[in-house]
Amino acid sequence: MIKERIKNLAIQARGEVKRPGVFTETEFEEKFVELIVNECCDVLSKEDIRHGGYGYNQHALYNKLHKHFGIEK
Repeated sequence: MIKERIKNLAIQARGEVKRPGVFTETEFEEKFVELIVNECCDVLSKEDIRHGGYGYNQHALYNKLHKHFGIEK
């Protein structure tokens, strides 16, 4: 099941690429991916992702993005 946030991004992507008439599937896919990547970057930019000064905590990032998009792992 696609979670609500992902559905909303798909709707937004369709709205942003729609021209009077039609849009191509490629245009939709590119915009949809752009919106997802931008949202991921926004989520991560608001987080303290350093782990004890020794590097990035990839596990926490993984969990944060899954939780943000409501995806069960």
